[in-house]
Amino acid sequence: MTYEAVEAQFHVVVRLLSDFDATNTSAGKYTILRDPHVSRQWVISRPGSILSRERVAVGGRVRTHWSLDFTLFHAFENTLDETIDAIRTARDSLITHLDAYPTLNSHAGVHDFFVEAADEPDYGSPSAGRNLWWQNFRSTFQEYVTVASAE
Repeated sequence: MTYEAVEAQFHVVVRLLSDFDATNTSAGKYTILRDPHVSRQWVISRPGSILSRERVAVGGRVRTHWSLDFTLFHAFENTLDETIDAIRTARDSLITHLDAYPTLNSHAGVHDFFVEAADEPDYGSPSAGRNLWWQNFRSTFQEYVTVASAE
């Protein structure tokens, strides 16, 4: 399993929601935010980190605890209240959906995928040339592999 494969599978699972497809989800490509006519919301993942690694059994069994970070962007609606309601609804829908896929739809090697934390929603112009609301999320998952010893 590679991190890129897990990140790609994350987007496959997100795209199972009716509000998301290949035009408004991306692994690090912020250019999808430039066209306001394509969508009102977007999910963009960013490289996460290795939170920990440990040998869990004799014979080379290793557990790696990864993070997968992503941002939910949302266009401004007619009023601030409508925008806040829209980002809350989108956030809750996305978290509930991802909670239903703890193995990212049975992706090999992924265990316990979970949205662990999120920042407060913020407002500004993230390289898109226009103002958007966004919220950063951190999800984590575990990978178990057997590593052959060279000794």
